[in-house]
Amino acid sequence: MIDFRYHLISIIAIFLALAAGVALGAGPLDEPFSEQLASEADKDRQDKADLREQLDEADDVRGFQDAFAQQVGSDLLSGALQDRTVALFVLPGADDDAAKGLTDEIEAAGGSVTTTVNVSDKMIDPSEQQFAEGVARQSLDGQNGAPDTSGMSSYQLLGTALARAYLGDGSDTKFDSTSGTIASAYKEAGFVETSAEPTGRASLALFVVPGADDMEDNQDELVSTVASAADAASSGAVVAGPPASAADGGVVAYVRSNDVGETVSTVDAVNVAAGQIVTALALQREAGGKSGHYGAEDGAAQAMPGNN
Repeated sequence: MIDFRYHLISIIAIFLALAAGVALGAGPLDEPFSEQLASEADKDRQDKADLREQLDEADDVRGFQDAFAQQVGSDLLSGALQDRTVALFVLPGADDDAAKGLTDEIEAAGGSVTTTVNVSDKMIDPSEQQFAEGVARQSLDGQNGAPDTSGMSSYQLLGTALARAYLGDGSDTKFDSTSGTIASAYKEAGFVETSAEPTGRASLALFVVPGADDMEDNQDELVSTVASAADAASSGAVVAGPPASAADGGVVAYVRSNDVGETVSTVDAVNVAAGQIVTALALQREAGGKSGHYGAEDGAAQAMPGNN
């Protein structure tokens, strides 16, 4: 009987303690906790409002910068690429809006885009190297006017064949049967896509690349090799990407830190209007036989081409 009464009293004490805790929690002890939650909620709302205001301000500033660049750019670009032709090569992960903006700036400078070539992941996949080399060799085999490819590496060969399809030295601009054969082979292999038949072979090449985060290991070197081959087969080549393309693993960074940068120009701000204008000016410099590296990131010699 004593044991039963002892346990009964213990159980009652536990329930009383729980009841007291609930009462305190809903009463005086709950007030500071509720005030703390309300204060944190107010702070979160204010932080969100501040962040929204900062984003709105950033959008306003970018809008101003773009408008300013466009107005100033019309004077800078006037006649810069008069009668020049450009082949646009868009890499996987590159900004489509930037590619469109570049086309507009090239046309504003008096030039024209003969074709836009969308390059697939497959073409720059290191694991597909032997297949890529085979496609390039087969596309050139027995073709009139095919370049000498003796001693070339796989991706030098790939770039040289690609260049023969879409690029020329300025005097030979016809998209001929050799160009058509190579272009068809590359399309059938799943390497490239084009939305329309090229209007001719361009005298300049522009590669639009993504940031380093969108590149796989060794792709920066492969794309740079292709760009170098395009430069050798034309009046010049420019590699343009966002700021992240100048980071380790990016194509712009690779070009700037290797021998290819001696002849191929780069721009690291293609995601904004000013960078697109600078890219058109870089193409003008390439057409005149001068290369340079422009933008705001590591390896850029200056913001835009000068008069020297």
